[in-house]
Amino acid sequence: MASFGERLKREREMRGVSLEEIAESTKIGKRNLLALETEEFNKLPGGIFNKGFVRAYAKYLGLDEDQAVTDFLAAENAASTGIRLAVDPVPATADASGTNGDAAKKTRRERSRELEAIAARREADKKNNPPLNPTNTGNKVWVVLAVVCLLGALVGWWRYSHPVRETVTAQPRAVAPPVAKAPVTPPTASDPAPAPVPEFDGLAHLKVRALQDSWILVKADGKVILDGTLDAATEKSFAAKELIFKTGNAGGVEVTYNGKTEAPFGKDKQVKEIKIKPEKKPVS
Repeated sequence: MASFGERLKREREMRGVSLEEIAESTKIGKRNLLALETEEFNKLPGGIFNKGFVRAYAKYLGLDEDQAVTDFLAAENAASTGIRLAVDPVPATADASGTNGDAAKKTRRERSRELEAIAARREADKKNNPPLNPTNTGNKVWVVLAVVCLLGALVGWWRYSHPVRETVTAQPRAVAPPVAKAPVTPPTASDPAPAPVPEFDGLAHLKVRALQDSWILVKADGKVILDGTLDAATEKSFAAKELIFKTGNAGGVEVTYNGKTEAPFGKDKQVKEIKIKPEKKPVS
């Protein structure tokens, strides 16, 4: 049986939806959405925020929000205690009065409330009885010792590289009168060489540097060569007869094309596109 995170990811991929689309619509950070799919619940802010994230995620995909929250609470409980509770709703066979369907929903709500109560008690226990970590004191001692050793090593290196020199009183010596030197005529500066003209290769050039994690699309001569997220502080360069560059976060990228730089390329979360062609060959 697939885990909670695997089911979320499968439902999203079946609908052809990216995490960036959900993050843009729900205003939930992509890292938090990824933490739900990978079940790294310790990276989430906790409390009611986690359930709000799950509800927004499920609503965007058209899933049952209550069932999604129930599954999340069960997975979170299993991750923290190692005990996985049964959360599958009671199968409902709709009859004329809809009695079985109402009973299934009621059972699902009751289990959700039970899991929420368990999660609330667990949070309260963490606050009232923080776990003891006897290694903290030992770790601090080792850190202090390491700092002391490092300082001692630095002092020793300083003394070794800067030895104390004894001052020796020298007997005065006769100083010869200075000899007049013939004036030196400075060499005539030649005209500076002209700056080299960049070679024209007939191609359009593009360099993209990510200031933030940003989605970009690059087409070279009509063919998509890059479609994905460019991580912050990452740089890419491209050259072709014709380039088309598009981004979903113009404020998060710096773009240089044909010698011109735009930093940033636009505003945060702005979708912007540009077509780049080679500059005209300079007249020789």
